Amino acid sequence: MNDITILQIIDTAVKIGLGALISGIAAYLVTKTTHREEARKLRSRRRSDLFEQVAEQVEEATHVALKYWAA
Repeated sequence: MNDITILQIIDTAVKIGLGALISGIAAYLVTKTTHREEARKLRSRRRSDLFEQVAEQVEEATHVALKYWAA
């Protein structure tokens, strides 16, 4: 019959535990990297939007100043 020893049970438990630990660490690292990239993209997009707003405001101010000087 099957003679399962305590050593075999412990061996299997350790293997399952290590597999779960490795999977958990890998998932954490992937999630952390993904989050960091998303945050970087968000900052980049926000910076681009701010530059666009500033450019529009400068264009408007220049237009008003040129109208004033022309008058």
